[in-house]
Amino acid sequence: MLGGSNNSLNIGHTKHNFHISFAEAASDGEIKYDVFVTFSSKDSKWVTSNLTPLLERNRLKYCIHSRDFELGRALVDNMAESVYSSRKVLAVMSKNYMDSKFCRGELDMALHRSRVAHKGSLLVVRIDGIKKKKLPKALREQTFVDYHNDKDRTGWEKRLLRFLVETEVDQNRYITKL
Repeated sequence: MLGGSNNSLNIGHTKHNFHISFAEAASDGEIKYDVFVTFSSKDSKWVTSNLTPLLERNRLKYCIHSRDFELGRALVDNMAESVYSSRKVLAVMSKNYMDSKFCRGELDMALHRSRVAHKGSLLVVRIDGIKKKKLPKALREQTFVDYHNDKDRTGWEKRLLRFLVETEVDQNRYITKL
């Protein structure tokens, strides 16, 4: 469940309800990362084999939960901080991702941020055969990188990098960081 006013977000899970205001999510408003990569731990092999080498080769500063979440801090606070202190959010979409309540929580935050504050800040890379109808409605009509499709896999890195290096100047123009 996703709800809230323009400056807050309520995320409901089976046993937990989280309420996050923008002030809490980005404690100082500082952008620390080019991209927050949200993915299921079950897909970490794909991330470390395919994605992180690409990010490192292109000198993009990225945040991943296994390395960058602050120990001892509430998980929902780490999730919110990562989403709101990154220029972009990259969701590595898979069946494993959609089965994880923590991944869904990160996705809810990223969708809310993209819808309310930073349009175009979320990109999805599909890495397995998960059907579009299994995705949240907000993602079904959105363009995404389809690594799972052999035909679309060609050029996926270039498409991803183009998204990650665009910086919004105003509502209608973008500049490229590279």
